[in-house]
Amino acid sequence: MNTDANNTENLARTGNQCAAPFPLAEITPSQHNPISKRFSTVNDLMDEIEVDLRINLGQTTMKLDEFLRLRNGSVITLDQNACEPVSIFANEKLIALGEALVVDQKFSVRVTELIGL
Repeated sequence: MNTDANNTENLARTGNQCAAPFPLAEITPSQHNPISKRFSTVNDLMDEIEVDLRINLGQTTMKLDEFLRLRNGSVITLDQNACEPVSIFANEKLIALGEALVVDQKFSVRVTELIGL
């Protein structure tokens, strides 16, 4: 008994359609698809996808009256020591730890441990 054939027959009878899974490498551009005119391979498409990265240096909690007194020059002390690793998030998921640096007058992070890739 061929279950795939039976499933296809059942779907055909009910009017439902389904697509069989396939590896991404098998995707080929269509001449009629405006996206495929711009991207000739899946890798080209993936090169255009952006990932939101966030670096967490620490956090703190303050009372409302302290919050309301914040002004230019106020210093907020975080719970994390300067020598502790910072958390690196991709699309809100923790993916790595790193070391905070300053490179060419810009904050930077050196990845020290991959966690969730």
